[in-house]
Amino acid sequence: RNPDWIVVCFRGTTPSPMRGLLREGQVNSMAGQERWAEAPEAMRDARVHRGYAAAYRSLLAEVEGAAADWARAGAEEAPFGSRAKPPPRVVVVGHSLGGALAALCAARLAHDEDILETSSRRELVPAVSCVTFGQPRVGDDAFREGVDARSPALRYTRVVRGGDVFARVPTSGIWLPSANGGQIPVTYAHAGELVWTQEGALGRQSFAAFMITIAVGFVLLHLMVVVGNFVATRLLPGRHLYRRAVEEEVGEE
Repeated sequence: RNPDWIVVCFRGTTPSPMRGLLREGQVNSMAGQERWAEAPEAMRDARVHRGYAAAYRSLLAEVEGAAADWARAGAEEAPFGSRAKPPPRVVVVGHSLGGALAALCAARLAHDEDILETSSRRELVPAVSCVTFGQPRVGDDAFREGVDARSPALRYTRVVRGGDVFARVPTSGIWLPSANGGQIPVTYAHAGELVWTQEGALGRQSFAAFMITIAVGFVLLHLMVVVGNFVATRLLPGRHLYRRAVEEEVGEE
């Protein structure tokens, strides 16, 4: 009872093949957007990552209910005007995939009536603090504006290490309308204050990012060659001439 801090913590992607590669990989891959049904009024037009929204939706009632209960319990032990024991601080933290869920959670808690009521006695201290590590992008420009400009009770900080590829995705572009709320374009923007660290950035992680880039480029190049060859031999006018030329060249070798 009467905690000094209320901490909501979301863990990142696990190394378990079943959870990390299958279940959590599926969440990350749902990179189309949807209008955030649970958004506070300050960001009612925000569009967010479908996978992250669905994952947090499954936890929303339990997590936010527990946070509100603890906040009320702390307020009961610290009657109005009492300076001996201020109401508890609400802190939301998360890493990687958990950072995305933490951002959604903090955005809602910063507009929760119970949280705001119990924290109204603290001067110059936000009702909710959010700190994420290596967090991917969560929503569009409306989400960013709602968090940064329309959530005065929220202090939101992102910690990113140089070379961390996951903190740079998803990217803006196009998506299948059937998996993007009926729209083709998709826009992602980071919210919050960035804390950038280079510690360890020039070592293992930057090398890994470089190797991933090379591997993806190789796969795309190979795919282009295969598709180009298929088009030339199967679809284009005069394809029989191209195929004959290739066969003659192979025969000569």
